[in-house]
Amino acid sequence: MSNNVSNKGLTVNSRESFFGVFSGSISASERIRTICIMGVLIAVYVILERWVAIPIGNILRFSFTFVILYTSAVMLGLLNTVVVVALSDVIGSFIAGYAPNPFITLCLVLSAVVVSLLVYKKRTVTKYVIAVLFDQLISCLLIKSFVLAVMYYGKDQYFKVLASRAVQIGIMIPLQIVILLALDKFFFPRLKEIIEK
Repeated sequence: MSNNVSNKGLTVNSRESFFGVFSGSISASERIRTICIMGVLIAVYVILERWVAIPIGNILRFSFTFVILYTSAVMLGLLNTVVVVALSDVIGSFIAGYAPNPFITLCLVLSAVVVSLLVYKKRTVTKYVIAVLFDQLISCLLIKSFVLAVMYYGKDQYFKVLASRAVQIGIMIPLQIVILLALDKFFFPRLKEIIEK
């Protein structure tokens, strides 16, 4: 298999960023299109996180929100992806009936930044693997496990939380890589055609 997944960035407009949407650096129709895409991505993220995710106990949760994270990163770039992920977490928390945890939101934002930097323009198998490994091992396993342990179980429970979440991460890493490579080959190019019509 070739290491090159795609040489062309899938973008709504390469000049677009969250601030460009409101600054006047892009046309009104491009602004509206970007805001609509962001709104749809936020809505789907919330649905995937709150109603499609599979919880196992209090700590483990299998979710497919990574599809929205990567779709946003590939299509919209860094700042828009950060906004999509942060607003999705905040809105989803309020819908679920609790206040958003700013530390969990920061973990998601950190993942959005790294993933966007890696996959926005030129995507390769290597970049996808690095993005998934960072997202799952650093952000989800190490940082989010620490936040969960400190906030809900006590600092001394960190290694128990870490060990239980390691199972989830071990399953999600290969699953995410396979799904993302399939999306890059079949879904992202078709999505670009639809959006640019």
